[in-house]
Amino acid sequence: MKRNDCQKLTLDPSESVSRGYFPGPYSDAAAAYLKSCMDAVTYARLAQKSGWDEHPYVAARLFLKGDQWIKYVWIEQHGTLDGFAEAI
Repeated sequence: MKRNDCQKLTLDPSESVSRGYFPGPYSDAAAAYLKSCMDAVTYARLAQKSGWDEHPYVAARLFLKGDQWIKYVWIEQHGTLDGFAEAI
């Protein structure tokens, strides 16, 4: 993915993914998306780690690549992927 691709995704009218990561209010929905992107064994091991649930975006950044990470951030900001295709 090119850097310019990230600049197209608008999280809100004033910020974009290319300007940095901003936690959103839908961390549970984003965590469910993260789980769907991982195999059950890896997710189970991750869930056993102390403190991972306080900062799930760290695990998401480590395990998700390219479009998956962009989708994770979108879901964390908006709760679903509704509107994602139109925003990119």
